[in-house]
Amino acid sequence: CTHPAIGIFENLNDMAHQPPQATEPAAHFTRNRVVVITASLLAMLVAAMLVWFLMGRVSINSSAAPMLPIRAVTFVGDMKRVDAAELQRVAGGIRGSMLRTDLNEVKAAIKQVHWVRNAEVRRRFPATLEVSVEEHQPLARWQIADAEQGSLVNTFGEVFEADFDAVLPIFSGPQGTSREVLANYTTFKSQLAAIGRMPLAIALSARRAWRVRLDNSTSLELGRNEANDRLNRFVKAYAVVPALQLANANIDLRYQSGMALKVVDANPVALKAQMTRKSAKKVTTKS
Repeated sequence: CTHPAIGIFENLNDMAHQPPQATEPAAHFTRNRVVVITASLLAMLVAAMLVWFLMGRVSINSSAAPMLPIRAVTFVGDMKRVDAAELQRVAGGIRGSMLRTDLNEVKAAIKQVHWVRNAEVRRRFPATLEVSVEEHQPLARWQIADAEQGSLVNTFGEVFEADFDAVLPIFSGPQGTSREVLANYTTFKSQLAAIGRMPLAIALSARRAWRVRLDNSTSLELGRNEANDRLNRFVKAYAVVPALQLANANIDLRYQSGMALKVVDANPVALKAQMTRKSAKKVTTKS
């Protein structure tokens, strides 16, 4: 029979000659991980170099051939006085990329065209800029000193430069007061409509005093304070005081409870006849 000690020795000897099965899978996994990481780093390096190369090519050629170049500039809006040829001339100078073009610069260039009050610029991809144009709507002339022709005032009370031949009311006042003059013109016009008169000119003096010239060439001095109340006093008295209906008169309303009237270059005989006719008409109307 075999001695127990000999059996133990043989088992230990067999174990010493067996391959290291437990450590071999770990080493294999480590080698694979190194290979994967190295391959990933190389791929990232190649991609970065490719991106750098392409960006360099785009930068070199961007001035000659911009990405998404502007192919057309279109204009929309109710344009009756804006010169279409001038708009197209400005549009012809708009170049570059749809993405990089500064829309505020385009807007500023369009607003330099005569009769353009405002412009809104939008990108219409892939290659068009659309410009919405708002025209000035002339309401009055802004007279400078005693000049016959001045700038124009639009319906927003803004002063602008343009050629316009139609007859318009005349505004005047210190610089920067055009909106205030427009606001009072609108109020005065509404008040005078009750007696069938229209304001043809309205002036604000440097001392902030108001003067209105009517469509029968009569001038009303309203002063600095309570201009609306004084004009209302004139409107209420107009129908019952025939002298107020005379043409080419100066009426000073800067009194607490009255007014002063002066007829310019009046012929006494003609004036008396005119007053008689107005009085007779008034009596006839009442009877």
